[in-house]
Amino acid sequence: MNAWNTINALSAQPLHKALFVLETMSTDLSISILEYLKKNQNASLLDLTVHLGIDTAAIESQMDLLGLAGIVQQRSSLYDTTFTLNKCRIREVNAIARELSEGRIRK
Repeated sequence: MNAWNTINALSAQPLHKALFVLETMSTDLSISILEYLKKNQNASLLDLTVHLGIDTAAIESQMDLLGLAGIVQQRSSLYDTTFTLNKCRIREVNAIARELSEGRIRK
């Protein structure tokens, strides 16, 4: 195996992760969800469905992606699951986006 293949794959991974997070956050549905969570601190799937007027399956799918990206945290109880913003992760994403827009890539 050539060393350059390994180096390119490893160095590209953080960039792919950053792009996944940015793409996930920038969809219209994600923006609506994030704005609602910012305003209300937390929400259940039912809250989001009622207030955003979008079917539960679409919201659930988007919440899975936002959770995978680390943007939203999920808290489950016996009766309900609520979602909150991961503000630390959002600050990190903002810093990465700023660096990308300035042409710098974090290593």
